[in-house]
This record gives sequence, C-alpha cells and structure tokens, in this order.
Amino acid sequence: MHSLLQQMGREIVKKQSLEEPGKQQFLWETTEIIELLQEETATAKVIGIVLRTSNGEEIQISKSAFEGLTSLQFLSVDCRTLCIPEGLNCFPNKLRFIHWHRCPLRFWPSKFSGKFLVELIMPKSNFEKLWEGIQVRTFIIILVLYCV
Repeated sequence: MHSLLQQMGREIVKKQSLEEPGKQQFLWETTEIIELLQEETATAKVIGIVLRTSNGEEIQISKSAFEGLTSLQFLSVDCRTLCIPEGLNCFPNKLRFIHWHRCPLRFWPSKFSGKFLVELIMPKSNFEKLWEGIQVRTFIIILVLYCV
C-alpha cells in the first residue's frame, strides 16, 4: 500500500477516539496496544491489532488480556519479549487471521473455537498442541508452524 494512503487511513482511525485507543477499530501503536493488553481496557470496537516491537523490553500480559476484544478479527504479533506466564484463558472467537511470530503459548485457550479462522501463521512458536480432536472447516486454514 502506498505510504500516503496508509498514513491517511491511520489518521482517520485515530480520530475515532483520540483519548481512548481501545475504542478505535484498528491498533498499531505499540505503546497503546501494550497498555490496553496490560490494563485490559480494550473494547469490542477493536477489529485489528498489529503489534511490532524491536526493543528488548519484556512485555508481560495477563491471562485475561484478550477478554474485552470480542470483535477482534485480525491479529498480527511480532514481539520477541512478549510473556504470558499463565497462558490465555480466552481468545476472540471471531478471529479470521492470526500471524504471531514467536508465540509464547504452548496450548490454545480452551475457550477458543477458531470457527472463523481462515489463516494461521505462527513461525517459531512454542505450541505443543493446537486443539483437541478434528476441526472441520468450511474454509481452508493455512497453517504455518515452522522452527528455524
């Protein structure tokens, strides 16, 4: 996407809620996302999150960090130092796209159905088991789990 179009789109989204980023539809500002996940102040208005970090600062979130994000459909995470010591107790069921580089989870939250999941890309993740039994899907799930 052309950088000017991207910038214009981000400005439009920012204007949705200047004081409360958790009320915006899309989040890409690292500090805002971390604050929302740590303080669990996100709302059902959030549709997409793109979390990218380059510094070595450890980010720790609680097991209920994604509870308020009931409308989340797109999640892209590339963060070397994201810690979820207790795992996650829930994950938004409306998720369609997950690209999570270095996911620290070993298991999916038991409350995650993956009913709408279309694409799952999780390189260098710590998964031991994705889900119980056979998952029948209408759409093809692109599953990329590789270790390098």
